Amino acid sequence: MVIAINARFLTQQLTGVQRYAREVTRVLIKALGAERVLLLAPRGAPGEFEGCTVIREGFTANGYLWDQVVLPSMFRKAHAEILWSPANLGPVTIENQVVTIHDGSIWAMPQGFSPLFVWWYRLVLPVLAKRARAILTVSEFSKRQLVRYLRVPEEKIVVSGCGVSERFKPQNDVVIDKFRKEKKLPPKFILALGSRAPNKNLRAVLRAWRIVNDDPTINEWWLVLAGGLTSNLKADRVANELSGLHRVVDVGYVHDKDLPLLYAAAGLFVFPSLYEGFGLPPLEAMACGTPVAVSKAAALPEVVGNAGVFFDPNDPHDIAKTVTALIHDDKKRAQLAQKGLERAANFSWEITATNILRSFEEVRTCL
Repeated sequence: MVIAINARFLTQQLTGVQRYAREVTRVLIKALGAERVLLLAPRGAPGEFEGCTVIREGFTANGYLWDQVVLPSMFRKAHAEILWSPANLGPVTIENQVVTIHDGSIWAMPQGFSPLFVWWYRLVLPVLAKRARAILTVSEFSKRQLVRYLRVPEEKIVVSGCGVSERFKPQNDVVIDKFRKEKKLPPKFILALGSRAPNKNLRAVLRAWRIVNDDPTINEWWLVLAGGLTSNLKADRVANELSGLHRVVDVGYVHDKDLPLLYAAAGLFVFPSLYEGFGLPPLEAMACGTPVAVSKAAALPEVVGNAGVFFDPNDPHDIAKTVTALIHDDKKRAQLAQKGLERAANFSWEITATNILRSFEEVRTCL
């Protein structure tokens, strides 16, 4: 079986969707061999990925147009059996296609995206979902959302899940201390990581931190914000909430190589997101041995299970209460850290790739 992969993700900023695409592609190349995986990408993509040559054609100015205009002819010339589009969109003219649609956020939370982005996705996704041979998604929550919004049969959607890289693991104290000094991070801090889009809800954490700041018994702890903004997302008014706050560090976008150490250096990871198709950051934090407190919303309970503490993301007082209780309870944090490690061990990109390969084989038998 020869698989062609829509590798436009190689030209995009690394967020959860692109991490999924990169990690699964890496495993597929290892499992099938570079000669059976064809990476098709716009000009501007790297010439090689994980030992596999990237075939590059067409323009880079408009990736959405490239999907529809250039990629179909590239796929036909490649003589592959199946095209896999891992990052939500693919060419609507290709039927022998498996597409991964990560969630229904453009319907559920359109306020987080630019109007043009919402218009295009709402135009293309229903057509793509009907024409593709199979749809993959990352959680049972997302599957229910896609059935609702795309009006496709449940049996057409396969939950492939997500994984966590082996890079995300506990670190020794010497390495963590060195990292803290290099990045000028406080000795004790809570980490809140996510883009500045409204659905990530970082403003709620800042409002909660105002309440936490009133407790003089925890003045050794700081709040560290991390994360940037991608071009298709509307920025939330996070900067407005930062005014007048004490013991807050905003480190902005964090390079991928620094993420494992940032997670491991944190004493607590807080994730207040209102909408997640999966939620990789809490899983990555758990794999690094960091206790997590997350929203009781969307797919997060499905991912975190009993390994974290949940709060109401719409109630800053509940977030503050949860954070304060955990800061005061060293034993609870240690228990959560251990549970998180055990929970994270159940997720791997190899398992995700195996589920995806199974879908490819089922599609292949129907061609």
